[in-house]
Amino acid sequence: MRRRSLWPLLAASALLAPLSPASAKPGGATKNTPSAPTTQAPESMHKIPAPPCGLHETGPGRFVPSDRRTTKVTAKYAIGAIGETITLKATLVVDGSTPVALKPLEFTVDGQVVGTAKTNSKGEATLAYKIPNLFGAKPLQVRYAGNNLCKGSSDDGTVGTVRASTSIALTLSKYANVGTSTTISAQLKRTTDGAVISGREVDVYVAGAKVATVLTNTSGRFQVKHTPMSGADKPLEVKAHFTGDVLYVANATTASTPLYPPLQTVYLRWSNATGFYGQTLPSGVIVTTGSPITGAKFKGAPVRMWSDDDGDLQSLGEGVSTTLGIAQVPLKLTVRPGIYRLGAHADIPRERYTLDKGSATLRVHKAPVALTVTGPSAVHIGAPANFTVKAVRTTDNKVVKGLDVCYLSKCAETDAAGRATLSLAITSDDGTGTRNLSFTSREDAYHVAGAKSFAVTVQPSIN
Repeated sequence: MRRRSLWPLLAASALLAPLSPASAKPGGATKNTPSAPTTQAPESMHKIPAPPCGLHETGPGRFVPSDRRTTKVTAKYAIGAIGETITLKATLVVDGSTPVALKPLEFTVDGQVVGTAKTNSKGEATLAYKIPNLFGAKPLQVRYAGNNLCKGSSDDGTVGTVRASTSIALTLSKYANVGTSTTISAQLKRTTDGAVISGREVDVYVAGAKVATVLTNTSGRFQVKHTPMSGADKPLEVKAHFTGDVLYVANATTASTPLYPPLQTVYLRWSNATGFYGQTLPSGVIVTTGSPITGAKFKGAPVRMWSDDDGDLQSLGEGVSTTLGIAQVPLKLTVRPGIYRLGAHADIPRERYTLDKGSATLRVHKAPVALTVTGPSAVHIGAPANFTVKAVRTTDNKVVKGLDVCYLSKCAETDAAGRATLSLAITSDDGTGTRNLSFTSREDAYHVAGAKSFAVTVQPSIN
């Protein structure tokens, strides 16, 4: 049998098979090679459709296109209280339903333009508006002027007004007394914006009884003076009532304060006093009620006394009144010598008592000074010798600092221990033997001069 050659069949198969990329172009991509990425424009370059009425308010020019689109403004009803800031709202659409953004809408209330606001992406515009002090509904108009792309339009609405709520801040004295005038004060405001309300009548009640009708001033305030005649040891109840009017809602507020019995007078009486600087003087203050000196004795009153030099007060001492109504107050005289008013005060419950204080005079004299001297008992003529002088105030036995002490013309100042040291050379003027050396202190603003003798034996010169 003759064998057929396969070459013609293989050649025909090759002609019928499609060319692959690799066979079409040497070195080209294979079927496993990823395709090249597709290039896209950035989002910022995407074309954004223009708003229905454009981006700018060009306004109609000489030529107004006849095919401008029709817009519609819708004004929303608004309502608020006197003094309240509310939000006016309106919408703008084109072709019946498509919102128009970024367009100015002008708001007019009661014939007066109150502002302009631009629409948002939903075609809504809002404007803050404060309700004036005028009751009743007010006409609202919202207008869009239009431009070359869109026609103008407007709509009418209403701004309703209701009465504003009010508040009353009532202020009373810390306490009151039967038979003594007390002050009642208050301020009337509206709660919507905190503005004061002037020229309104307010009724004032005390213990349930009406005592006054007053008018608020330009600050919304009023004051009433009232004298309670009974009800001691119970709270004094006060009410302020604003009856309201066409602009404001009625309101009332209450407050109370302790009510004490009628005030009693406590009398303080004391005598003139005289002493020396540094001295502690015994002094007494008589504390009574009903009348000075002879009235009922007041026990347990803390009493303070002071010196008064044209308003410069210096505390002198304290004490407490006994069952005899006498407060013993030791006066420590630490003020500069001179003449002062001598004052006193009693710390008593002021809600129950008033003070009737007398007056007296304080005289402070300069204090005496005692000197002591220490040094050698024997000295040679012409030889230096040290003598120490100590100054002590006799009124309180305190050492005196800064005092000049002297022997003849030689002086030194005392230190914090009250001492001053003088180095002396005894002259031969009075010869040898026993001699008394005289040391003195000079007078100053607080002390009189002092003196002290010191005996020494004077011996001949050793030169």
